[in-house]
Amino acid sequence: MNWSLRLGKLFGIPVRVHWSMLLLVLFLSWGGGLMGVVGSLVAIALLFASVVAHELAHALAARRYGIGTAEILLMPIGGVAKIEREPARGRHEVVIALAGPAMSLLLAGLAGLLALATAGVPVVHALAATLASANLMLGLFNLLPAFPMDGGRVLRGALRERRGLLAATRIAAKVGRIVAVPMAVAGLALGSFSLVLVAGFVWLAGRSEERVVEARAAWRQEAPFEVGARAEPLEAVDATPFVVDGDAGWVAPRAARGRPGAPAPAPQAYAVRRGGRRYVVLVGPFGYVIREV
Repeated sequence: MNWSLRLGKLFGIPVRVHWSMLLLVLFLSWGGGLMGVVGSLVAIALLFASVVAHELAHALAARRYGIGTAEILLMPIGGVAKIEREPARGRHEVVIALAGPAMSLLLAGLAGLLALATAGVPVVHALAATLASANLMLGLFNLLPAFPMDGGRVLRGALRERRGLLAATRIAAKVGRIVAVPMAVAGLALGSFSLVLVAGFVWLAGRSEERVVEARAAWRQEAPFEVGARAEPLEAVDATPFVVDGDAGWVAPRAARGRPGAPAPAPQAYAVRRGGRRYVVLVGPFGYVIREV
């Protein structure tokens, strides 16, 4: 079942909103008469636009390094840009992670200037001030070192350059769990259910991503071929596919994915010619493994 509604595309990236956002909109706009409802809806629309801009900044920064974004999803606890793969380098991850908070802080500054310039226009001033404070909080809050939030990804990216992806992920996830505990306590003390949800998300999502990285590292260690830096998208090379025996659960080439109810494909191996050289490429659950033959 699809639990989200597609709003459209920005720079070729689908933007979707989770159905639970509708409940949040109804809750925030309830009461206050017609003008109160209209004002609330305008403020909510501006906040949604701010979150989309935050996530779009992540997506465009990832595109700079050749990484696509499957979609941007808006949820009551915030948004997420679903980046299609891990950045190749730690410094790339730092840039991608910082792009979102940088956009939010930029919007906060612009909205703050608008609020100062419209002090004599109460409605516009109030909306601009609300937008400025919301973006300021969004930008600063996301810089907390709570992996997988932006600040946690900055931490992991910085650690990757010296410690490697696996160790960096474990450290960042542990720091994230440490931050999540006082975050949840603060949420309970302040009566902020959304803060408690964010803390739960940090704890569970961070641990989930840590397990994925651990599984990827284990797979690469056990793979029959060495992971090569020259692996490229198979659509870009002269590849002749053939099936080899192996365990179930390996993913098929991109063109064969997305078939509901289809059986789990066998491992796929490819004979690849590049620049007069021949390679064998295995397509597995965590990417490509390549060996020159």
